[in-house]
Amino acid sequence: MRFGTGTALVKDPRFSWWSAVPESPCGAVAVLIHGSDRDPVGMRREFLDWAERTGTALLAPLFPAGVPDAGDANGYKQLRSGDTHFDDVLQWTLDAFIERELLDVDRLELFGFSGGAQFAHRLALVHPSDWSAAAFAAPGNVTLLGSEHAWWPGVGDFAAVFGRERDHARLQALPVHVLVGADDDGSGVIHVGEHEPRWRAGANDAGPTRVDRARHLAQNWHEHGVPATFEIVAGAAHELAPLVPRAQAFFDRVRKADGFSDAPEGN
Repeated sequence: MRFGTGTALVKDPRFSWWSAVPESPCGAVAVLIHGSDRDPVGMRREFLDWAERTGTALLAPLFPAGVPDAGDANGYKQLRSGDTHFDDVLQWTLDAFIERELLDVDRLELFGFSGGAQFAHRLALVHPSDWSAAAFAAPGNVTLLGSEHAWWPGVGDFAAVFGRERDHARLQALPVHVLVGADDDGSGVIHVGEHEPRWRAGANDAGPTRVDRARHLAQNWHEHGVPATFEIVAGAAHELAPLVPRAQAFFDRVRKADGFSDAPEGN
C-alpha cells in the first residue's frame, strides 16, 4: 500500500488530503469525507483492509475549520460558504490525486460520516453523474428533494445557488445507501437554532434525532425515484467503525450488480 499524508492542494493550499493506493489498483477510487472531528487519517484507517482486499484507492480530503471565515466549522457541509465552493475543492483534490498517482479510474464511490455525510449527500445531489455509488452514514442535517425551502434544507433555489438546474434523472440512476446507528440520538447537537449562521427555514423538518433524519432522507429520496436504501445498525451509537463494514458491503453489492471486478490486477 502506498500512502499519501497531508498533501497540500496546489490550487488552494488551505486544503489537503490523505490517501492510500494498493500495489495493484482495480480502477475504483473511494472518496471518504470526514465529519466535524476532521479526522481524515481515521477515515482512511477504517477502510484500509477493504481497500487492500478489493484493490480500491482511497482519498480522504481535509476541510479545515475556519475556512472561509474564522470560527466557521460547518461551511463545507453545505458545499458553499461565501466565495468558497467546497464541491469545486473536492473536484480539484480528486483530479490532483489521480494525476499524482497515475491512476486509471473506472468508478468513483462516495462515503461520508456525520458532517461528512451532510457534505456527501449534497455533493451527490449536485453532481450525481460523477459517482458510481454513494453511502451516507449518520447525517445530522439533511437536504430533502421536492422541498421549496432554500438551500440547504431544500432545493427551492437550487438554480440560483449553483447556476444550473438539477440533473434529477442522473440522481435517479445513482445507487444510494443511508445508514445510522440504532442508538444515535444526537438531538442536542443536530438541532439548528434560529440564531445560528447555518439556520434556514426547514432546517429541523426531518425529525429530532439522527435516526429520524437518516430515515427521512432515505425515504424522501426514494419517493423521488432515487434508488436509496436505509439501514439501522444495531448496537451502534454515533460511531464510525460499526457503520463502515455496512457501507463497504453496499459498495460490494453495487459493484457486483454493475459487473465490476474489483480483483486487483495480477490476482
